[in-house]
Amino acid sequence: MLDTVRYVEAPEGVEIAIRAAGPVSRLGAWLIDQAIRICLYIGAAKLLDRSGDWGLGVFVLFLFACEWFYPVLFEVYLGGATPGKRSLGLVVLHRDGTPVSWTSSLVRNLVLFADFLPFGYLAGLVSMLVDRDFRRLGDLAAGTVVSRRPETSSVFRVPDVPPVRPPVALQLDEQRALLEYAERLGTWSRERACELAGLVEPLTGVAGLAAVDTDGDADSGAGVADPAGAAAAAGVARLVGMASWVLGARRESYSREHEAEWQELEQALGAMEHGSRRRPWAAAPAAAQESAPGAAPAGTQPGAPADAGRVGTRTFPDLFRQVCHELALVRSRRYGTAIETRLNRLVLRGHQQLYRRTGVEPGGVLPFVLGGFARRVRSEARVVAAAALLFVGPGLLMAGAVLVWPELAVAALPADTLEEITGQFGPGGGAAAQPMVGELFARFGLYVWNNVSIAFRTFAGGVVYGVGSLFFLVYNGVVSGAVASHIHQVGFDRTFYAFVIGHGAFELTAIVLAGACGLRLGLAVLAPGPLRRSRSLLAAARATVPLLYGVTGMLFVAALIESFWSPGLAVSAGGKLEVGAGLWAGVLAYFTLAGRRHRP
Repeated sequence: MLDTVRYVEAPEGVEIAIRAAGPVSRLGAWLIDQAIRICLYIGAAKLLDRSGDWGLGVFVLFLFACEWFYPVLFEVYLGGATPGKRSLGLVVLHRDGTPVSWTSSLVRNLVLFADFLPFGYLAGLVSMLVDRDFRRLGDLAAGTVVSRRPETSSVFRVPDVPPVRPPVALQLDEQRALLEYAERLGTWSRERACELAGLVEPLTGVAGLAAVDTDGDADSGAGVADPAGAAAAAGVARLVGMASWVLGARRESYSREHEAEWQELEQALGAMEHGSRRRPWAAAPAAAQESAPGAAPAGTQPGAPADAGRVGTRTFPDLFRQVCHELALVRSRRYGTAIETRLNRLVLRGHQQLYRRTGVEPGGVLPFVLGGFARRVRSEARVVAAAALLFVGPGLLMAGAVLVWPELAVAALPADTLEEITGQFGPGGGAAAQPMVGELFARFGLYVWNNVSIAFRTFAGGVVYGVGSLFFLVYNGVVSGAVASHIHQVGFDRTFYAFVIGHGAFELTAIVLAGACGLRLGLAVLAPGPLRRSRSLLAAARATVPLLYGVTGMLFVAALIESFWSPGLAVSAGGKLEVGAGLWAGVLAYFTLAGRRHRP
């Protein structure tokens, strides 16, 4: 697939060209990352092989982290690219050219599950083929684009030759093509240069192909003068002369005048890209920027060194804005692709450094837990209620049906799986034995991997018109109802409910909330309102991701309870039922009352 170029307008008033990467190059990056993951899995397995149940728990948690967060950590904290993308010169950006944030990276990688549907990443491939920026479903939901990394390009110059006036008037695009030919002349073979010159016979008066040196000296393979080669050399020289006439002395003098400035910015960007994420040029409060004896210069943080954020004699933002202005001038004056490409790459790199965002802000965690999470759940009360109905309704119907027709239980789960689950709650089963601490930790890793992965897939499935979320909610409800009803019939219900009631308050509620997040994405696609579907989906994803943070936290709490409390024998079944009822009451009270502002 070919790559494409799109332009975004920066706050400095200049358009930045971003070259979106196509499916082929992205497939290559994905294969490299998959190979790295496999190597990490094999290495971790060998390292933890002899660690028993503790090693199994650590290995499963490592698998979970690699599966869901491997690309997120690289994209947010290491320049917007996983190792695979970096090796092929790709980088993930927001559509406005700014570096990808934690939330956006998380959304695009969670929705990768939906891109896989129905198999082999077919949905993602179709999405890339119909989108002008080659965005898969995850990119649409996150507002991101995978682009070519803005590397420093070679500086091409038009050879210094006497100007030749073109025999015909040239349009601006024709002038630009002429400049590009002269700039890149030294990078082609002699045959290629003559071949291209032969395509513009009205300008050169020469058609055909001949071997010619790039400085215009024609020769034959045996060292004897070749009239055709001499004519081709003359045609190439005329084209270069015409490019010199079009360009005049303006571009060269402009380039020489600002070359030191561009190199200064390039060196500063190199240091920033390989240094810390601290931004010493961030604007300080207005009061701190007022001139005063001994005050730091404007544009530095209070308490920072006086030269922090400075590049030479100017601050980085000042130098960046100046180069943005120069890029606009170069484009308007048609100074050629090479110089424009170089400045565009400088501006794009500077844009990413100036406007990059941090990841998760720790200061917001406590207010979110104390009330922000509950407020967000209440703000989505309708989709939460719909998700609860889709989960509880089919579960109750299935439970009632199994009570009447017990054989229906095997329609929800295979018979051997159903018997294995039932056996855990019978006399001598797993729920009646006290496991070792290492085994409990191994269970904790398995519960985290399984339950959080289900929640993430339930969320991601909502991108496909809500169908994926609908399926996971109904399916999990049906399975839960069938298992509960079957165990009740065989008489192990007291042990079963004593085991599940404690962690169920967090786990089942979290699955419902994950389904609500997915349904919210589906509604954004089905009923976007006045917005375009892509913008509606982006807004819904950003609004629901904080809910997903809370869901993940709840599932970790559920895994801890299910691993270390539910199987314990120190507390009787009656005591566990009482504690579980209290946990259910606490969870419901939290989402009902937490975060409300009480009027005096």
